[in-house]
Amino acid sequence: MTTAATPTESPVSFDSEGGRVHAILHRPAPGGAERPGVVFCHGWSGDRQGPHRMFVKTARRLAAQGFPCLRLDFRGRGSSEGETAQATIQGMIADTRSAVAELGRLCGVRTFCLVGICSGGKVAIGAALGEGRVGRLVLWSAEALGDLREDATNRRKSLHMLKSYLRKLARPETWRKLITGRVNVKGVRKAVLQHETRSPAEAAQENAMLVAFRRWRGEILFIYGGNDPDTRLAGANYQAFCRARGIPGEFHEIAEANHSFYSLAWEREVIERSVGWLVRRAVQPRRCPAPCGPDFTEGGDTLSPAAAGVPRARRGHGGGPTSSGAGEPGATRSAGRAAGTGQRRPPAGDHRASAPGRRCGTPG
Repeated sequence: MTTAATPTESPVSFDSEGGRVHAILHRPAPGGAERPGVVFCHGWSGDRQGPHRMFVKTARRLAAQGFPCLRLDFRGRGSSEGETAQATIQGMIADTRSAVAELGRLCGVRTFCLVGICSGGKVAIGAALGEGRVGRLVLWSAEALGDLREDATNRRKSLHMLKSYLRKLARPETWRKLITGRVNVKGVRKAVLQHETRSPAEAAQENAMLVAFRRWRGEILFIYGGNDPDTRLAGANYQAFCRARGIPGEFHEIAEANHSFYSLAWEREVIERSVGWLVRRAVQPRRCPAPCGPDFTEGGDTLSPAAAGVPRARRGHGGGPTSSGAGEPGATRSAGRAAGTGQRRPPAGDHRASAPGRRCGTPG
């Protein structure tokens, strides 16, 4: 009696700018249709597992659907060579491009998607700009790039995390964990204090990436948490930028979710939406959505963005990512007036930037 073939997982390593990068390869069972390869880009202080193993779970789901996946530790992180203090966004971008080349060599795939979380979203964008075989991006809690980033981002993140941990101190189970030594003190300190910092040269490099990003026409899925302090700034700024520049992006917000989606329900929604989005595009003919400006239309509702032509969304403007619900994750919020404006809000859920009459083929 023969058993059905299943996906396999194995450690691999490859060179990137003279350093050795270690990764985990998820290889689909043989015999299936060719699907794009997927490379996972972790955040500044993360590793190839992703927060609460979200990268592991997502890669396994995708491999079961026929997508070869590679989860890498950037140099200076996890098990890869290098010093953490020497890490830069540009180095992480170089590692991602090396990972794309390695996944193509190992599995014979010709087109790719990059999945990134937090600053890994910036890394995914930068790697896609220099790699013509990348046609799709899935970005979770993506940190704003270049001038789309607010000066107070790190202070706001630290304050938000500190308030979150102070609230947890009011719970009896937190004290039980403290007494029994089950609290990761180092992880708490890192979450509150350790953030990416940028030199003037790195800020200039990000702005150069932002200029190049205007011309990118692959597809992007952005997912943010409604309780993430950056959602109303990074998410709203990306949405305004995509509309103004004609980038085909979809924006989804998970109500009440935090930056790293620390809830089984939130995690499940992120994974289900991301995997479903990639699977649907793998089985459908590839079509490049048309630019999204000046009007953003879906199901008869039209939103004329105040920020069309102005990439940065204003604080308090109701043009942020759409929400999956106002209560439990996964609920649906009906369309309505955007708060503080006289504009119609697009219906909740996925939104594709579209306009009639333009189609084009792109890789991936």
